[in-house]
Amino acid sequence: MASSEITLSSPKIDKLINRIEEGDIKIPAFQRGFVWKQDQVIKLLDSIYNEYPIGSILLWNSIVRLKSTRNIGGFLLAEREPLYPVNYVLDGQQRLSSIYAVFGKDKNEDPNNNQYKIDTQIFDIYFDLDDNDFLPKEDLNGAHTNLRLNTLFNTKEFTIKSRFSR
Repeated sequence: MASSEITLSSPKIDKLINRIEEGDIKIPAFQRGFVWKQDQVIKLLDSIYNEYPIGSILLWNSIVRLKSTRNIGGFLLAEREPLYPVNYVLDGQQRLSSIYAVFGKDKNEDPNNNQYKIDTQIFDIYFDLDDNDFLPKEDLNGAHTNLRLNTLFNTKEFTIKSRFSR
């Protein structure tokens, strides 16, 4: 009989993003699709920025492959070897998908993901460095310095000056 145990950790955002990109975290098909609106994503980012609790993410680590799974946020992600354990998201999909979709680099939408299609424009969010506020692209103040969040964990993109808009 296999043993089960619950382990607690507080991984940093960049580590979670790396695990998603490596195909380590997947969503079981029985989970609902992504339903958050852009204002909910911005509220999550604001909570992270202000160090407010954002709830937990519950992952089920298993070598048993579910017949039907999908990638985080409907993006193309790496596939793991058949014997490699997968972490299935049981709780926290909206938060985890938002974090990956906002901060992940080199994201490509999965063309076969028709059932769970997401409007990826809602993740094009900037941080206004003058007002310390998160904004969608259409609400940017042209007189302020704004950081496009999808460059934050991508060193090459982050260092390109054009990623800051004024």
